[in-house]
Amino acid sequence: MLRLVVFLFVLNACNELPYENHTALFEKQNCEDLLYKQALVKVVKSDSCRKIKYFLEGYREINGQPQLLIKITADGLNANVWMNIPNNQLTLHPLLKNKGQGYHGAELKELAYSVIEDSTHLDFFIDKVEGIVD
Repeated sequence: MLRLVVFLFVLNACNELPYENHTALFEKQNCEDLLYKQALVKVVKSDSCRKIKYFLEGYREINGQPQLLIKITADGLNANVWMNIPNNQLTLHPLLKNKGQGYHGAELKELAYSVIEDSTHLDFFIDKVEGIVD
């Protein structure tokens, strides 16, 4: 319980922290935790988060649904998040066909995503990727 309270305090103070401190926040949490994902959304939407880049770090399937582990980087930000891939993502077809093999570390250019959240879950969905730079 104390860990949760401390994390919530840090999360609420996130806008007041110097931007370079955000990476330390994400290094200490599991990227699948709800609070981690909520903090990531808040930081990425903040004005201090500029020049965001997205890189492929992993691939998995959950109940037949492919997901990509995406590293999100910017000045002072280094975080990971699993993103779901809708079937209509033709740009990602080569990557999906090989289940991510051969694409580790590739940059996903102009990645756009949406977030769906309820009281217990927060999921990321890739909406668009303009290209893959390996």
